[in-house]
Amino acid sequence: MNDSKSADTDPTPQEQVEPKPSGSVEPADPAPATDPPTDGDTLPEAQKAQASDNGAEPAPDAAEPKPETEAKADSEPEAEQTQPEAKAKPAPEAKPQPTPEERIAELKTALKSMREKMLRVAADFDNFRKRSSREVDDARSRGRQSSVKQLLPVFDNLERATSHVDADTDAQSMAEGLRLVHKQFIDTLGKMGIKRVESVGKPFDPMVHESIQYNHSDEVAAGLVAQELQAGYTEGEMLIRPALVVVSKGPEPPPEPEP
Repeated sequence: MNDSKSADTDPTPQEQVEPKPSGSVEPADPAPATDPPTDGDTLPEAQKAQASDNGAEPAPDAAEPKPETEAKADSEPEAEQTQPEAKAKPAPEAKPQPTPEERIAELKTALKSMREKMLRVAADFDNFRKRSSREVDDARSRGRQSSVKQLLPVFDNLERATSHVDADTDAQSMAEGLRLVHKQFIDTLGKMGIKRVESVGKPFDPMVHESIQYNHSDEVAAGLVAQELQAGYTEGEMLIRPALVVVSKGPEPPPEPEP
């Protein structure tokens, strides 16, 4: 009875533990399941703690991508910065459309302004035309006055020569006086830039000569000017008056023998 009681009261025999060879490392207890760290800086520290419990050297820190929540948190301030700028610009208010009466009044005002502007332009152009015409007339008048002023001494000498002509005047002295007046006239024209066209003995030039007759001449070859009836004058390259000339047809052919 004591044996049975002792058997009932003895504790349960413990399981025998097999001896382990020296130098062996007990396997590390599995790490308790924990929630994944939300902070990017605490994850490497948890890995280091687990590696130290297992007796292994901790792995070097590796760049871990930021979780989605952190990326969203970084982008939220930027969005918040742009939102005030968008809110700072109020939408433009739509302008009310003008009524037909207002539109007609605006068009009438614009038409009146344009009409006044066109009238001013027309008046300015008319004044410019009158002023230009007056300036041209003044320039022509000054040119005529300058030409007459240079020719007056010639007419003064011609008047003196004719005033002394009488029955007793020698024809030779009268001719000499006229030749001097004529020379003075030619010199005055040269000072004014006016030159006489050379004609006699020169080839006929329709640009400065005007032929009124063709004659046979034994002295002048055919196509040359044989006689000048009226002198021509030029100013620079401009023709003032062409010279009236007679053009030679060359020697007269011999008469044909009679049959």
